[in-house]
Amino acid sequence: MYLVKARANTIIKAVPEQSALLTPDQKIAFPIGQDVAVLNYGDIEQSRNHVRVCFDMASLPSDRDSVAAAIAQTKQATWYLWPDHVEISGTDPNNKPRDLNSSQPGRSKDPAMDYEFRLPGFNSIFNMANPIIKDGRMFWYEALHFDPGTRSYRPPEDTVVVSKIVALAEQIEGLIRPTIKQRFGIDSIICNSWYRDPATNAAVGGSTQSRHMWGDAIDFVVPGISPYDVNDILEPSANGGLASASVFTHWDERGYLARWSYGF
Repeated sequence: MYLVKARANTIIKAVPEQSALLTPDQKIAFPIGQDVAVLNYGDIEQSRNHVRVCFDMASLPSDRDSVAAAIAQTKQATWYLWPDHVEISGTDPNNKPRDLNSSQPGRSKDPAMDYEFRLPGFNSIFNMANPIIKDGRMFWYEALHFDPGTRSYRPPEDTVVVSKIVALAEQIEGLIRPTIKQRFGIDSIICNSWYRDPATNAAVGGSTQSRHMWGDAIDFVVPGISPYDVNDILEPSANGGLASASVFTHWDERGYLARWSYGF
C-alpha cells in the first residue's frame, strides 16, 4: 500500500489534461498536506507529463467530506496528478533487489576492462573502460554490469535507456558526488546496481516498476558511511526517488518525489 500526499494545492484529474480543460466532474481538489491511499502507481505519462495513480477503492471512505470520499463517490479508480505537486511513499513488498555489480570502481585502467561494444542509435564504438560523460568518474562497465571474466553485460534496450544512463551520470557527477564529498570528505561511489533489463530486474527481485529498467536509477555505497546517513544528506536534493536499505542507497530520476524503505 502507498500514500500519495499533496505538496501543494493541486487537482486530482480524471484524464491527464490541463485543469482548465476539464469539466467539474473530472477534477477533485487536493489540498496541500492531505494524503490518500494508493493501490499502485505508474510512470509519468510521457506525452502528457502526469503521474498515473490507482486508488484503493475498497479502503476509501464514502461517508464523510474528504478527498478520499470524493474519489470513492466517482467509482473511478485511475486518476492523474501533476508530478511536481505530489509525493508518493510506501514500500512494494516484492522490492527486495539482490544485485551486485561484478565490476568495481577504479578498474577503468585495468586491461580486463578494455572491451568494445555498441549502443543502440549510435554508429560509433564504445569501450567499457570509458567514462559515461567526459571527465566523469562513472564508467560504462558500472552502468552495464560488465563482467570482465565472462565478457558479458546488459545491453541497453533502446536509445531512451542510453539517454537516461547519461543523464544519471551527469547527476552523479554534478550533484550526488559533490554533496557527499562536502559532507563526508569522501567522493568514492561504488555502484551496486544501475541498468537492469526487465528479465534481470525480475530475477534479482526488483520492483515491477523499477526505474533501473529505464537506466535512470542507481543503488550505490559510499565506503565507510551508513546508507541511511547518505540518504539524509541527499534528501534535500532528491527530486525523484530516494530510499535506503542497510546495504545501499537508491537514487532515481523518475521526475516526482518518491520515498520508501526496503525493510532489509
